[in-house]
Amino acid sequence: MRSDLQPIPTALVDHHINRAHSSHHDSSDAKVPRAFIQTEWGYATDLPHHNITQDKGGFVHLVCPLHGNDPPCRGCGNRVHHSDSFVIAVDGACPSNGKRNDLVFSSAGVYVGKGSVLNHGCTLVDRGATNQKAELQAAIRGLKMALTPQFQALQEEKMNILVIKTDSDYVYKGITSWIDKWKINGWKSAAKNVVANRDLWEELDSAVREVELRGTEVLFWWVPRKYNNEADFWANQGYTEVQADRLEAFLDQTCGADVDLKYQVAQAGLEKYGSARS
Repeated sequence: MRSDLQPIPTALVDHHINRAHSSHHDSSDAKVPRAFIQTEWGYATDLPHHNITQDKGGFVHLVCPLHGNDPPCRGCGNRVHHSDSFVIAVDGACPSNGKRNDLVFSSAGVYVGKGSVLNHGCTLVDRGATNQKAELQAAIRGLKMALTPQFQALQEEKMNILVIKTDSDYVYKGITSWIDKWKINGWKSAAKNVVANRDLWEELDSAVREVELRGTEVLFWWVPRKYNNEADFWANQGYTEVQADRLEAFLDQTCGADVDLKYQVAQAGLEKYGSARS
């Protein structure tokens, strides 16, 4: 295989990719967006999403912007990529979202890479489950996954960049733009309303900071849903493997509309037979 098709460290193309350090992260407590925008990182506007990432060795890496339009190596099938960058795709699911406000079940999916033992879907239990809560919890899980010994043990190179890939506009805009304004306004929106899901936003922000303290730059990448199929698959697995729709119906029959009682029963059951986030 030609040497120029080997994974290369990000440092070799700093003139393309490190613009983020000067414009987006100029202090340890930066109050500016952490958005991954392909044109700002040197990728062509019309470059297909699948040309931006390379799935290899159980991880997903960023393709080098200088080689985004190059065909994959005929020998290994890979594109030139940054082995110190990692992309974790996340998704949340709450199938009955918007139809009622007394749900307790939703799910989150995390995709680390093709064939990875770290890919997973999990059932979530909340007092009043919503799709927005599920999406936030999925992003939190993706960040925390990058901090686990299992994730770090499988890395071939130190993680300098972590990209959280999501199809949730709510999560993307919230963490890259809105959250700093909310903090300044005492967790009130521009319309002076109390920000919903504050506890999860604070947990997400804390997880970002924890990863950053390891010397890793954290970015959030919004993609259309059709480009987030892997995480979507795992989110659906997390919901269907426990037959959450049937459990929800059972709780309706036994607990009525008492969402607190539903939550307690569901949490007790999943603590006994599986794992879930409260």
